[in-house]
Amino acid sequence: MAAAKQIKNEWEEPFHVFGEGEQKLRLQILKQVDDYRVDHEKWGKQAEQTDVFLDKLLKRIDEKAQLYSREIELEKTILKQASARQGLKIDEPDEYDVIVPLIIKGLDIQTARVKDTDGQVIPGLERERVLNKDKVGSTHPLLSRADVFHTTEDGTVYLNSQNFYKKVWMKMLDKALADLKTEMPGFEFQRREHPPAVNVQVTYPDRNVVNFDIVPGRYTGSEQIKIPAAVTGKKDTTVEFSSYTLPKYDNRNNPKINQEDRELIWRQCTSAYERYMADLCRGSPPRQYVMTANRIMKSVIKMLQREQNPLGNLVNSYHLKTIAYHIIMDKTILDSNKIAGVKDALGFHITYLKMFVSKRVLPDFFHGNKHLGKIFPGSKILENHRELNLFWKANPTLLDTAIHGFKKLLKILEGCFTYCDDLK
Repeated sequence: MAAAKQIKNEWEEPFHVFGEGEQKLRLQILKQVDDYRVDHEKWGKQAEQTDVFLDKLLKRIDEKAQLYSREIELEKTILKQASARQGLKIDEPDEYDVIVPLIIKGLDIQTARVKDTDGQVIPGLERERVLNKDKVGSTHPLLSRADVFHTTEDGTVYLNSQNFYKKVWMKMLDKALADLKTEMPGFEFQRREHPPAVNVQVTYPDRNVVNFDIVPGRYTGSEQIKIPAAVTGKKDTTVEFSSYTLPKYDNRNNPKINQEDRELIWRQCTSAYERYMADLCRGSPPRQYVMTANRIMKSVIKMLQREQNPLGNLVNSYHLKTIAYHIIMDKTILDSNKIAGVKDALGFHITYLKMFVSKRVLPDFFHGNKHLGKIFPGSKILENHRELNLFWKANPTLLDTAIHGFKKLLKILEGCFTYCDDLK
């Protein structure tokens, strides 16, 4: 039996693929939309510099983690994710997101659901219950002193995501950055907390500024999935997917989160599945058109944001990426509806976006998606039966007014997309 394929771990140059006969369309879009292209040479140079910096940072974090060597183990490879990994970056190559995988040794952990103040389960979020709780004080003394083990009134012990993030992860990262300041004279470092990520802004000696989102990911296991030939476009392919949970405690006092859960929340990470979705697009022209259109839409939304347009204020890049996944599923897997080029793909993006904003519901692609088994048959991700509305945290007033922002979006892209009846 052939070994399972590993998901690539490289920065991917952005999608910029148009259909046959769309040269004039490409030029028209560049006139009407802010330039979303990324220079090829600049991309390659910055990707190389990014890897050098991240290698240095991981080495330093790993050195600081040795203090916890009996309790925590870091993997030796950073996992690249988000737009720079998925080929969706626009403008400048100045933002990179990574997960630093780690293991908390010797713990028997059972996940527990998180319910909102109305008693409804919140998809994608969980608490980490420690079953072998009686000996953690002696087996994990440093984590215990950092209050990572939270005991409730009934004696249940959970991993405290806030204390792990602030008292363990941030402490290691700050010490690593302090070492890098000495090792890399001429560089400037600033860091901000944005759980589950730590944003590290690096100013290079040439004054080039690059942002890195560094996320600690607790490894929870892996699975091998046979991706059908109908999806890959070639043959059945067995792929290995690793899973992680991220310390996503509630740092914004969300009124829908119960007070007793705020410090205990971890988020299920779907990064591996997202990376593979992007890879599925590389060998398929219709999917490449969808991803190219997605980058154009990101640029349009940025234009709307500058004008304080309500649609621009509501929609973010993850929302747009989710819409691209839904289009890929509906139009290239469930249906053979031909996407002839970027013009068609932009039409689908606009139609889907209007539909979701009108309904005030944008379904997360990886939660409660009844068709997900078409791509990932037998995957444990299919156990996420409950739908997650990505607009659930949006301001209700903004949700009401966002639909009025479409007029400007349609004006910007006038003549660049295939018109649908739903856009009337």
